[in-house]
Amino acid sequence: VVTAQLHRCLNQFVFAPTMPLHIYDYGAGQGLSTLAVLQAFEQLPDDQTLWDVRNILQMDPSQVALERAAALAKCKVEGVNVWSQCGYISQAQPLLSDRSAVHVHVFYNALDVPGFQYHHMIGDALAAPGLHLFVAVSNDRAVSGGSPQVENAHRMLHNSCTQGNNELLSCSGLARFQCNGAMSAISFVTFMKVN
Repeated sequence: VVTAQLHRCLNQFVFAPTMPLHIYDYGAGQGLSTLAVLQAFEQLPDDQTLWDVRNILQMDPSQVALERAAALAKCKVEGVNVWSQCGYISQAQPLLSDRSAVHVHVFYNALDVPGFQYHHMIGDALAAPGLHLFVAVSNDRAVSGGSPQVENAHRMLHNSCTQGNNELLSCSGLARFQCNGAMSAISFVTFMKVN
């Protein structure tokens, strides 16, 4: 389900990275969302396959899950630097300061978690000049955090462009869908330049 949901989001979004990528996986678990994003980039048409993943930062409260996630990422991308941060996401380390790369922020089943402090991570990203791609997929539910948190995160990104000086380069908008008969999902993909 992880792969199907993330592929559905990214396949509807035209993104041909020509710069190095830094991937931040918030709530990485065993790294399936990182792998799904990497596979989605691999499936771009050959003339767009210019991606070059340099760094992956995976955050999760489980050290065991992070060890597996790091091993999977290193198997998938030869020579990639993988950092694992064990702890709660609100304790996330600052982003890599690199204007020559695209910063890919993956929130798979993280934004809808009750009490998840997404303002912190998005705020850090909006304070780091450069190109940022936000990929978010969560269960579409109206209780205990749920879809309203995903909608608010989406709104926060767009407000930084309409009310601030950031540039919205491309956006899929909020989407609701089902994959493989699984629970309904809510998602967005937003590509922006933070000034």
